Amino acid sequence: MDVGFYLGELLMQQGEVSVPGLGYFVQVRMSGYYNDNERKFYPPYHQAQFDIQSIDDDALAEYIAVKKTSPSHRPNILPKNILPT
Repeated sequence: MDVGFYLGELLMQQGEVSVPGLGYFVQVRMSGYYNDNERKFYPPYHQAQFDIQSIDDDALAEYIAVKKTSPSHRPNILPKNILPT
């Protein structure tokens, strides 16, 4: 199971994600800027930051459970009596 993938998805949706017993990740918006030496404009972007402070939150575990049981992640298996013959 790729927890990092689910962590990234949830971080993009909510802006912060707690990993119980480890800490939490926060999405921070970085400002755009112009580099005079390169004569280039760099647009704003988001960066993930980590804080060791522990927050008891089961949102990540619940998100993974929902994603793993959603119909888009299960094979398309229909009972034989529903399929046309």
